[in-house]
Amino acid sequence: MKTKALACMALAFMYLTLLFSGINAAVVDIDGKEAAINILSKNLKPLKEETISITIPNYPDKLTVTVTDAAGVEYVNEEVLPENGVYTLNFLPRGKAGTHTITITKTNGASASYTIKMLADTVVETENDYFNKLFEHYKTTITQGQSRHSLQKINFKVNNIWLRDHIHMIKASKYFDSDVISGLDFFIMNQTEEGFYYEIIVNSQDIHTTFVKGNCLKPINASTTLIRLEIEADIEYLMAEAIYQAWKATDDLEWLKEVLPSLEKALNYYLTSDKRFDPDTGLVKRGVSIDTWDWVYGQKGLDRNRMIEEDSPMAIFHGDNTGFYQACIMISEMYRAAGDEAKAEKWENTAKDIRKKLMDIAWNGNFFSHIVHIRPTVEEVTDALWKVDFEGDKDRLSLSNAYALNRGILTQQEASRIIETYLELRNNPPPTETNPEKKYYAEWVTLYPSYVNSNAILYPPNDYVNGTISLFVAGELAKGCFTYGYTEYGADILKRVRELYERDKRLQFLYYQDGTPYNKHGGGGPSGWSTAALYSATVEGLCGVHDLGGQFEKARLIPAWANSEYNTAYSSTSYGASDKYIAYTMEHDRDNSKLIYKVCGDSKEIDFQILVPAGNIAEKVLVNGQEMSFTNTQTHNSVYANFKLSRSSNMDIDTIEVTYKAGTLKTGTETEKSDLWMYVIISIAALAVVAAAALLIVKKSKKA
Repeated sequence: MKTKALACMALAFMYLTLLFSGINAAVVDIDGKEAAINILSKNLKPLKEETISITIPNYPDKLTVTVTDAAGVEYVNEEVLPENGVYTLNFLPRGKAGTHTITITKTNGASASYTIKMLADTVVETENDYFNKLFEHYKTTITQGQSRHSLQKINFKVNNIWLRDHIHMIKASKYFDSDVISGLDFFIMNQTEEGFYYEIIVNSQDIHTTFVKGNCLKPINASTTLIRLEIEADIEYLMAEAIYQAWKATDDLEWLKEVLPSLEKALNYYLTSDKRFDPDTGLVKRGVSIDTWDWVYGQKGLDRNRMIEEDSPMAIFHGDNTGFYQACIMISEMYRAAGDEAKAEKWENTAKDIRKKLMDIAWNGNFFSHIVHIRPTVEEVTDALWKVDFEGDKDRLSLSNAYALNRGILTQQEASRIIETYLELRNNPPPTETNPEKKYYAEWVTLYPSYVNSNAILYPPNDYVNGTISLFVAGELAKGCFTYGYTEYGADILKRVRELYERDKRLQFLYYQDGTPYNKHGGGGPSGWSTAALYSATVEGLCGVHDLGGQFEKARLIPAWANSEYNTAYSSTSYGASDKYIAYTMEHDRDNSKLIYKVCGDSKEIDFQILVPAGNIAEKVLVNGQEMSFTNTQTHNSVYANFKLSRSSNMDIDTIEVTYKAGTLKTGTETEKSDLWMYVIISIAALAVVAAAALLIVKKSKKA
């Protein structure tokens, strides 16, 4: 009796010790005896190795340990012998996310079970601790700006009271937030008859209510008003992006069908409204501002006037039109999913028309000109400072060029020109506009060079968005670099952002040109907007995770780790509205020129495009030990091993090994040159044959 009591006390002491040390521990009853089950982590994560330690006093025989996933499917079944009285088993969690069950069974058949959650949250980790902290910081920054509201008998959630900010943050929040629809539903419900959406929810006494008038204001109740800043032309195309992202995250086709008529009405608003459509160019117009910002150049009242008036300077701004192009492509895909092929084709054709017209008037050969002035034109301007700013717009680089990289509107050559423009700024930073003794900290400019006429915009160079540096530009640029084969540059951008975070222990919306944090207007804007762009660039760019079929049923993996500084990585990606996921680990064995990936999750088909280090080509691909046929392809100077994998079960862990060697692929130009020489040689040979035949005929004729 005394021995049993001591054993129980020891067991209880061990359990409490483990519990307070942070180890997940439980005491279960098995065959009338208490057993301690200890797991290193509070929750399981796919492909994160876990250790189970089991102690049963006075039981020396073997145990059978099984683990089943949330669907009840068994993926671990092993017999374990004790060592120093402890049964230990290592395993890799996988299968369906949710509640997993660990069962221990004695030789006499007696068993006991313990449940633990497997969470397939979106996580990215490397061997660098600051990288891991930064990725969590992205999420924390976004969630700090979230809020819930109850208006018009609807309870909804937004990332920020500005719809634009909310939408820009959805590109990250969709990966961890279970509610990505309610905020959109609220703004859709308040769509105007004309077709436009409101963009801000404010207190009725807020100063922004004085910036516009008429139907740009909508009182909701005595204390709340909705506002649309009239100058803005971006809300409707951004709503297309938001609906598209929410549909992918939720896979809710019925909701999509309900909101598509609203979205089509909003996009038609661009084509029918006198405020938005310019009949001479056939493009979307807006009041002249800095890129997509919300005040009109030189207009009376300046930053207190967001209206379009009869004398307001108007222009074609490239960002509105690249955004509209993307919206047309997205609504086309959504209509096709909803079964309406006619409307899908209609919007595809609209997109083609927008692209052609925009490239004709706004592409300067290297990037999109900041503004194409239509009222007044550059020639009609008489004010000297106005003329300096307006004439300079043709070669002025503005922030939406980085967004254009991710809107599907560019060819490889056009995207390369934009990226090379930023690279030139990165490699040869000019002196800052306010202190020639200092140089630009980074190339992530809002406007370069700045507008000089601060009387017309209230902000001198290097103030607010007039020439400062922003991390949302860094995020969009990095993501575009990964898409268009500038993988070393994309990884370099994310590395420099990490170094900025190490320096300041935080990230913010704007920075002065020398890299000093911007200290006006609350940092210039919501930091979550910037961190969302960086989060997206990390998940979809560096990790290379792309959802092709909704909730990752069909996925594409284009991991870019090979051109980064990291040797190990862990990536788990899911949507907050779903428990479906795709996860992988990466090990870069540089000594043996090998990349090793282990992949699991709910994807039934995976299209792999695995990057190999710069200056190399893939030599061999093994999948689960079997050689796999593949092709080497090249985008810019990045080379990828391409192959497809069909998977029958989410219990599978697929091991991919890519061995690479030094080498290069022919570029298109090199291929054309080699083909030209081949044609020349063949032509010469053919001419020689013809000449010989002719000579032979002549000789025969003479003999005859």
